[in-house]
Amino acid sequence: MPLDFFNTSSDSNWAERAKPSEKPTFPNSGEESPLPPPAFLGQKTGTLILPLGRNLHFTGRSELLDRLASRFSRKVPVALYGLSGIGKTQVALEYASLHRNNYATILWAQASTPSSFLSSLGKLAIQLGLHIKDEQRQVVVIDRIAEWLQQHSNWLLVIDDAPDPGALARLLPHATRGHVLITSVNPNWNTVAQPVPVECWTPEESVAFLQQRTSQDAPEDAEWLAQRLGGLPLALEQAGAYVEVTGISLRSYCDLIRSSHQLLLRNETSVEPSRSVGETWAVTLKRIDEESPRSSIVLAILSFMAPSGIPLLALMNLAKLTPNFMKPLVSPKVVADSIATLRKYSLITASDDVASIHPLLQEVVRARLPRLVQRLMSIAAMGLILSSLSSSNPLGKVSHWFPIIPHALTSATHANSLKAWPSLSSVLFFVAGALQLEQGHFSEAQRTLETAVRLARMSYRKKPGLLGTFLATLAFVELSVGNLSLAYSRAEEALSLHRADKTPPAEQILQDLRLLALTAQFSGDLDSELKYAEQALAAAESMYGSSHAEVGSLCDSLANLYGTMGRQIQAAAHADRAKQIYASLPPQTREDADALRQQARAMAALGDLAAAKTKHERALALDRALLGHTHYRVVGGLEDVRRLSQKLGDMTGAWGALEEELMLVEQVYGAHHPLYGFTLESAAKLQQTLGNHTLARDFFARALAVFQKLWRPDHPHLKELFDLSHGPDGDRQAD
Repeated sequence: MPLDFFNTSSDSNWAERAKPSEKPTFPNSGEESPLPPPAFLGQKTGTLILPLGRNLHFTGRSELLDRLASRFSRKVPVALYGLSGIGKTQVALEYASLHRNNYATILWAQASTPSSFLSSLGKLAIQLGLHIKDEQRQVVVIDRIAEWLQQHSNWLLVIDDAPDPGALARLLPHATRGHVLITSVNPNWNTVAQPVPVECWTPEESVAFLQQRTSQDAPEDAEWLAQRLGGLPLALEQAGAYVEVTGISLRSYCDLIRSSHQLLLRNETSVEPSRSVGETWAVTLKRIDEESPRSSIVLAILSFMAPSGIPLLALMNLAKLTPNFMKPLVSPKVVADSIATLRKYSLITASDDVASIHPLLQEVVRARLPRLVQRLMSIAAMGLILSSLSSSNPLGKVSHWFPIIPHALTSATHANSLKAWPSLSSVLFFVAGALQLEQGHFSEAQRTLETAVRLARMSYRKKPGLLGTFLATLAFVELSVGNLSLAYSRAEEALSLHRADKTPPAEQILQDLRLLALTAQFSGDLDSELKYAEQALAAAESMYGSSHAEVGSLCDSLANLYGTMGRQIQAAAHADRAKQIYASLPPQTREDADALRQQARAMAALGDLAAAKTKHERALALDRALLGHTHYRVVGGLEDVRRLSQKLGDMTGAWGALEEELMLVEQVYGAHHPLYGFTLESAAKLQQTLGNHTLARDFFARALAVFQKLWRPDHPHLKELFDLSHGPDGDRQAD
């Protein structure tokens, strides 16, 4: 069972637009909607509210909109793809506007990062009345939304800025009773959707937009500007917003563009922006510098965060992070006014709680700053993210912090490249890595935590305990991905550092010892497992006293270990002690998964196996609801239910749990992980009990193949598995 490291989302103009020549087949359009009238783009109903307002300046794209409608007749998702700033989101918004009366419900989700996708779906789930608890929202929401899509029809789901098909793999297979419209810079959607390219505006569309956006009849100036900006909608919108806000003429704006000769992007190999949008931003940013320098500071900080889902509440904490003499410059009112100014010039978009900024603009803003200012802004961004950890999560639910992962990674990565405050950036990397681990994203957590440890080694030589905590977390990840030797060495170093600290953290030392015992178990080293388990028991007794539930749990584990080693006297003694401790504990009133598991262990030790199984089943159900069906903690819950089912003689129920456990272990940890080998061995023993000896030998052989790659050749358990896989008569030949 894996270690639980944490111990514990009608406008008339539209009527005149050309309609497709053939009416598209909308899903179940003749059926009565099971929901209230359609929720649509900023209009609130009893079901949901979508955050985007309609674009009154939308221009052209009639042919593309017709093509979209006809593509939906095939009942396959459609993916709009094209360059950043090409107008994909606006096309999707306009399509939803035109066809709003054809759908019972219109849903909109932002998907630029995994965290923003989960957060966006979580808000939709609340509006759909799915009754997902706050602590569940970020981790189980995809499954709940998928269920809703399967149970309802006549809906449109827009997924904006999706990176690739893999990001939607859990959702798209269930989204077959409505229409799915995807926007992306990635053209590779053929396997799951119909790709439709979005091109730049034609000269005629560009001129029409500029004149409508600015309310100026200046066709020659509009034509020159449209040609200069290459028909890129983002650049033309920036130009139109500037002219509207400042009140200058299109000709004057053209003069400003002619006089702008800055090379705004220092690294044009990482992104391929049109030079035109750089020129329009140069003009606007210069105006912001002159009109509202404080807005320039806020914009600079935003450029060191992830581009979407920026928590505005974090920005309001800016005054707390500055010296007293600067606080009036960055008060909450100043920040709010700055956000309003940036929105006015179309430099950012913002709702009540989050803001977004185009990634190309972020590059432009960073490139304009001197290196020293870049370092200061990256530090300010990191400080804001750290401050949001306490203010945004008063209930202490880990899942509430998942949306800050991209911002922590982005700000820390920028700071690291600028060599700005390595100790602070190491903390940000650690926070992001620990949250990725909590999500069950082992590979991502491994990379992030390796960076955190590397920076911490340089920054925390006088704080060994902090480095030890970083290493212990990384060790658990290494164990989860099957790097046993690395897990062992990192965990040993973490224990050494924690013991060397001036004020040794007792709970962390206990965690280190349990981690080392588990690593030894996965390595097949029973003697080391016993050594660390006994040390963990002594540490728990010293910290909690001799009658604490943690002590009972460790005694229970030692009883099983001694039994495995054939030392029955010690096994019985520890089992009796665990029973006495559990019998002395006061009744538990908590109903969270951890409390239910503790109650179940006590009941099992006292002999009430049926009640214990019921408690474990309730804990497993809570874990599935809270973490999703494929989270690594669900593995342990399935193991608990399976073991008790076997003890109760319910072999059918035990095998059902074991089949799911085996599938999940392979999915989460991989077919080469020691936990997969142990689960295969459990399957073999259960099949032996059921009398299926041929199938049992197959499972023993598969377990042997796993352990042969992990353990030394002379390990005694390999010989035992070899014999079991070949049967009593040696009916198989050795390799």
